Amino acid sequence: MKLVRGRWNETSLDEVCSFANGHDDQVDASPDALNELALGSTFTLDKV
Repeated sequence: MKLVRGRWNETSLDEVCSFANGHDDQVDASPDALNELALGSTFTLDKV
């Protein structure tokens, strides 16, 4: 996985570093997003 340079980097990395003790929404969602990209998504708007 590569980290794309952006204004959000500091916030995202702070969340990763405090994962066990703090706000973790992005950290929890990251593995799911990577799996969707790697394995192919079955999500469609029809299921919403």
